[in-house]
Amino acid sequence: MKIIYLHQYYNTSEASGGTRSYEISKHLIDNGHEVIMIGGDEIDLNNIYDDFPERFIYKSTRTKYNNHMSFLNRLISFLHYAYKAILLGRSIKGADIIYATSTPLTIGIPAYRLSRKLNIPFVFEVRDVWPEVPIGLGFIKNKIVIKLLKKFENKIYEKTRHIIALSDGMCDSIISKGIPSNKVTVVTNFSNIKLFEKNKFDSEKIREKYNCTNKQFLCIHAGTMGFINGLDYVLNAAIYLLQKDPEVVFLLIGDGKDRERLLKRIKMESILNVKIVDPVSKIDIKDIIMSSDVGLMTVINNPVLLNNSANKFFDYLAAGIPIIINYGGWQKEVLRNAGAGYSVRSDNPKDMVKKLLELKNNKELCKEMGREARLLAEKSYSRDEGCKKIENILLNVLSNFN
Repeated sequence: MKIIYLHQYYNTSEASGGTRSYEISKHLIDNGHEVIMIGGDEIDLNNIYDDFPERFIYKSTRTKYNNHMSFLNRLISFLHYAYKAILLGRSIKGADIIYATSTPLTIGIPAYRLSRKLNIPFVFEVRDVWPEVPIGLGFIKNKIVIKLLKKFENKIYEKTRHIIALSDGMCDSIISKGIPSNKVTVVTNFSNIKLFEKNKFDSEKIREKYNCTNKQFLCIHAGTMGFINGLDYVLNAAIYLLQKDPEVVFLLIGDGKDRERLLKRIKMESILNVKIVDPVSKIDIKDIIMSSDVGLMTVINNPVLLNNSANKFFDYLAAGIPIIINYGGWQKEVLRNAGAGYSVRSDNPKDMVKKLLELKNNKELCKEMGREARLLAEKSYSRDEGCKKIENILLNVLSNFN
């Protein structure tokens, strides 16, 4: 297959952020397919071609985007990418199929337009159910805009040959909009088992880099620091722990609109057991995660976020550390059933404090939960199996189209 792959936020393992599309591309190329990736950023092609043979081509729309943008500026960015992706895609000769991954939902514009122009099918991957999420969070309030967005969403779902959802909840949401169940397949994010191996691993040295000793109980949050992530919850828990056990420390790695505000709060309130550091590449983050005792995931209290499928959840599993989340949904059930972590109350940081102290004071329990996390990654969220599933979907769509 010759695949046009549309992803505005494409990253390699050399950059910070999610690498799902990188992993899928690598699998497809390793199995004899050709990928033309249309991304938003300019990327160091030397790093790309070090990892991929000549069957990978990267085209950039040179779209400006960052986590500090206002909602309006983000929308402008989305539309810029869509327009430029159409222009770049139209010149591609001999493509067989299009694979488009959201967010944003506007990725469906170039997918649909190019599908018609080139007379080839497209598969649509839903990473977040748009516009359901921004509507549920109150970012979009205009009733006319909401109606138009929902109409556009349904049109994309109708025109695509197949939909890949990243969680069962997302799948259910799509089906509830009238989409046939046999048109939707769940392929969650992946746990990169091979990347998170313990060989050549010096936990003490890595901890020293972040002014943390082996005696301290290190809790990590790796990812975006935005409104949705609700990291004040972690800071509130840290304040309680300063009194109860200052040996429990927090390392927050990433960037986002809330980062500066969180840094100011840490300084003003002397929250000495929390440190915020800059984002690092996927390769570097794995050693930091594996040097930690617990992986944290928080979101603001809103039911529309329960179906999320954040990359860090699967990285924590692969690293073999317990996970604590402050929300319900499918990840709560996964952790409970596997004994790989806890779901705590979103309205009470003391609940997280209680669980963290329980794990710190019971090393065997902490290790056992870590073992179950790793086992869960190996059995249920293998990168190789997930990528193979996507490859088979693309092949089936192409076969039925022809």
